Amino acid sequence: MPSERLPRAVEKTMLNALTRLATLAIACGMLLTSCSWSAEDGAAAAGGTWSDLKLSNARSFRHALALDPATGNLFWSRWGQGVWVSSDQGKTFARADGERISGNPFSPAAIVVSPDGGKIAVFSSQAKALSGHSLDGGKTWTSWSQIGAHGLDYGAVDWESGAILVMPHEERKAYLSADMGKTWTQLPLDYPAGSNNPHKAGQHLHYQAGLGVFGAKELVYSQERGIERSEDSGKTWIKVADHCCCGPVQVFKGIAYWLAKKEQDGKWTGQLIASKDRGKTRVPVGQAIENGGSMYMTVPRFGKDVRHVAIATAMGILESVDSAVTWKLVTTYPDQVERTARFVDTDDCFEFDASRKVFYVYFFKDYGGACWRFEKQ
Repeated sequence: MPSERLPRAVEKTMLNALTRLATLAIACGMLLTSCSWSAEDGAAAAGGTWSDLKLSNARSFRHALALDPATGNLFWSRWGQGVWVSSDQGKTFARADGERISGNPFSPAAIVVSPDGGKIAVFSSQAKALSGHSLDGGKTWTSWSQIGAHGLDYGAVDWESGAILVMPHEERKAYLSADMGKTWTQLPLDYPAGSNNPHKAGQHLHYQAGLGVFGAKELVYSQERGIERSEDSGKTWIKVADHCCCGPVQVFKGIAYWLAKKEQDGKWTGQLIASKDRGKTRVPVGQAIENGGSMYMTVPRFGKDVRHVAIATAMGILESVDSAVTWKLVTTYPDQVERTARFVDTDDCFEFDASRKVFYVYFFKDYGGACWRFEKQ
């Protein structure tokens, strides 16, 4: 016998209820951690143009790039050649540091800019090199006292207090300055070699170390075991989360953000997480991102407000204008770029100039690489 159909009025009521439920689910996306975005879900990539900045021709072993959101200036830490700046979206560069910065960058976090712009810090990997900072948009520079350790090219800065947390990429230790680089204190770090760490124990923790500094006492870092937090300037550490994170913590308008990563059955997902209490507690923000078989994603970059965020993944550049509730694929990468298995997150820089609709990606490959600019239409 044919099945009986519900009265039309009942069907309409049920349909309206389901529609409202779906709308509510989207609006509350930050609570739906079981949902995720994948390449198949994204809208068609936006139109735009890729341009090779040809930094690979500049006698540099590696590069580190950072964008000043206040001016749109692009800062470039060159291998053995100090800090350079471009005011024309990477078309031309001029040296900016007055030869007060030396040494070599070795990771994307070798140069960092304050979220509101105007303040730049540079970390150099050689033991006798000069690291330092600028507080006026790169016009004048101050060198820090030398720590005397190799590989100090990965750091985080609390611009309000002047506290700096920096980590060598080949040792199980970190260094803290409470006075903007005048003096330093060595901090021991305790972390094991985990199954998620592709490198041997004691090396390359910076590949997934979510460094964050909230004044000179409250610090965080991430490793394959999770997020560790200290309230006593790094003397003791307590595990506060199981997340494995990408790159340094991004503090935007008083809120700390990480891009947490999780692996299950050979597939990696990324999830933006946020903390309003200096790393004590964290909540997921928006929708998770499926990244296929690759664990590599960059740190989040923000536009004028927290609703506007972009990241680079193995699939391409993603952008959200609703606090990561929905993601849109901006573009895949240019065919000329030969990507490696480590592509995006370990040695690659990603910057986002929201006001000018410009994205910068430095692709590391075989101790060289190339920097490309994408101009969105």
